[in-house]
Amino acid sequence: AGQAYVGRLATSKSLGDPILLEQVALVLREYPFDIIHFNNGMHGWDYTEQEYAAAFPSLVSTIRAGAPKAKLIWATTTPVREGATTVFAPRNERVKARNQLSLAIVMRQGIPVDDLFSVVVDHPEYSASDGVHASPAGITAEAAQVAASIQKVLATR
Repeated sequence: AGQAYVGRLATSKSLGDPILLEQVALVLREYPFDIIHFNNGMHGWDYTEQEYAAAFPSLVSTIRAGAPKAKLIWATTTPVREGATTVFAPRNERVKARNQLSLAIVMRQGIPVDDLFSVVVDHPEYSASDGVHASPAGITAEAAQVAASIQKVLATR
């Protein structure tokens, strides 16, 4: 509060789907942003990890083209569990692979990383009953992490 105005683009479109880039470009044409905290790892299960990795640079390019002065922060995708349990879903291996592929790209581009995966991985209580979304406690923990990562960038302005 009092430090930044926050906007959010929530979409079920995924990397590899050209509509995602159109949605991102539209939002960036409509509003100026100083900081963009982004992730798109939980959608597009029909795309392979190789297709995901091939499409990731286009997302970054679209963001940079639409907000050339914005500081970027990439967030890792959080774990997938079998409900709100300590058991990770088989799909979690794909989450980890996508995080690693994306991490390699953002590191080469000097984009800071907000490691939400690490915030959540040891806390099954942060998962909602579907194993994908966050519980109220998870939302609080993730929000605190995101706010801290944004505040860190704000401090460098």
